[in-house]
Amino acid sequence: MTEVVELNFNLGLCAVCNKNPATQFCDYITEYTNNLIFVRDFKTFSKVNRRGEQYETCDLPMCKDCGFEISKDHDLCPHHYSLHLQRELPNPFHQKRRTQAKGYLAGLEIQATFKR
Repeated sequence: MTEVVELNFNLGLCAVCNKNPATQFCDYITEYTNNLIFVRDFKTFSKVNRRGEQYETCDLPMCKDCGFEISKDHDLCPHHYSLHLQRELPNPFHQKRRTQAKGYLAGLEIQATFKR
């Protein structure tokens, strides 16, 4: 049977509203700490890129009311949520990107038919 372990630690007050107790941290990635790209062999690559902390997050303590849940395990502070909403290209650029992608894919299909 699985046993639930309750962690009892105090995060203090929410850094956003300063009213409610903080229950979570902002999970926005602020820096990647894995800078190694080229390695001599796979063993070295595996050692350097082992699973673990390879990035830094905002970690702003906040309450449930002030945080924004963007997925099951990821919450963002109001500042980083506003950045998250801007990840989409503005509509004119988005339309141009889609049009160019369709043209590129059509060109690949034409090349594939000539190679047969």
